[in-house]
Amino acid sequence: MRRLTIAFLAAIPLLGGTASAQMPANAFSSNPAFAAFGGEPGIEKVVDKFLTYLLADSRIKEQFANSNIPRLRKLLTEQFCVLLGGNCTYEGRSMVETHGGMDLRNADFNALAEDLQF
Repeated sequence: MRRLTIAFLAAIPLLGGTASAQMPANAFSSNPAFAAFGGEPGIEKVVDKFLTYLLADSRIKEQFANSNIPRLRKLLTEQFCVLLGGNCTYEGRSMVETHGGMDLRNADFNALAEDLQF
């Protein structure tokens, strides 16, 4: 599982844009990364565990104090699914739009990345 979460870290730089690609219906069998995570159910498990760590992290949990966590869970699942080549569509805003004006620091990103390495 640790290697799989590291794959998410490799994908994080791609989150700067809007993930909106959609893969063909047989994407699960033709995308090794998506298959390695166990498809959407596997991604959902990783996102759930990631959110558990993230929301307990004293360094950055305040950034999420006013967030709609069920929606965040849904959008993270969609975004990771798209990045891993799954048959998904990301319906959220771009990362620039989402994080604009939040005064985020490198330390905030590093804390998030550390939480993703569970």
